[in-house]
Amino acid sequence: MISEAEFADRRAQLRDRIAGTSGFVLFGPAYINYFTGFWFLSNERPIVYAENAQGEGAIFVPEFEVERTRAEAGFERIESYPEYPGREHPMLLLARVLSDLGVTGRIAADQDGYPGILGYAGPPLSEVTGATVVTVDGVIERMMRCKSPAEIALIRESGRWCSHAHRDRKSTR
Repeated sequence: MISEAEFADRRAQLRDRIAGTSGFVLFGPAYINYFTGFWFLSNERPIVYAENAQGEGAIFVPEFEVERTRAEAGFERIESYPEYPGREHPMLLLARVLSDLGVTGRIAADQDGYPGILGYAGPPLSEVTGATVVTVDGVIERMMRCKSPAEIALIRESGRWCSHAHRDRKSTR
């Protein structure tokens, strides 16, 4: 299991690597999981994690996901939007959350907006915030390549279970 301390350290390392920005915004589920431990199925409803340069973060989820998010994760701040599509586009609501966090001007992000999947269509982050978006997916990928001791232990445990399953399969033939 990856500890909350390790997740916090990963976020701090990312903030160090993106000095000169007001914070970061993550749209990709694998990236959100890597930095927070929160997992979700990516669909047409945006889920976004953002953190300012001082380390104050917020998760942005559809309203119907708030209770699950509270139950499964330790986010101090959970922001939500009513529905997508709805009266106001979620990216416009996200822009207000980011402004409240102080994530403005020059923003690091894994991409310039939520990806167009399963019918989602929306404006880019740079458009709704008026900010300069610096894509940092390469920085994040380099961080993810180097495994921590906790990750190595989980990989080894997974290998043990795979080996056990293969041995068990052979014995049933």
